[in-house]
Amino acid sequence: MNAAWLHLVCAHLVVVLVPVAALLALIARLAPSRLMEHTAGALLVLAAVVSAVAYFSGPSALEIIDPQGDLVARQAESHAVAGRIAFSVVVLTGALALVALLQAWQGEAPGPLLLWAVVLAAGAAGATLLWTAHLGGVIRHPEIRPLVAFPPETP
Repeated sequence: MNAAWLHLVCAHLVVVLVPVAALLALIARLAPSRLMEHTAGALLVLAAVVSAVAYFSGPSALEIIDPQGDLVARQAESHAVAGRIAFSVVVLTGALALVALLQAWQGEAPGPLLLWAVVLAAGAAGATLLWTAHLGGVIRHPEIRPLVAFPPETP
């Protein structure tokens, strides 16, 4: 195990957890189910924690796959920027879900506005994660890179 392995495992886990949780949260809103609502919330909180590991292991993972820093610099920078956005959205989503879970555990029913905010935030998190995952794949999979080459850097 190294940082690249940890980054890939955690990133893939988050990319799966968030859309599953978003779907569960949406179903729980359309056909009310406290169990599904709580499960979605717990998955989103877990995803926020795991996304922190993925985010903070990214620089070390890049050092392992490109120690000289010249092979994938542009692709890695695009992935890092998207990762920062996705990480922020996932953490915000996890925080909203945690607030709803805490309200439920205290015996209060979370408000519908909060629960819909969790659904919308989870959908946004899923979308940003999918784009970030694509950009991460571009780093190691040249077959999915765009056919248009990046212009050469100017000194």
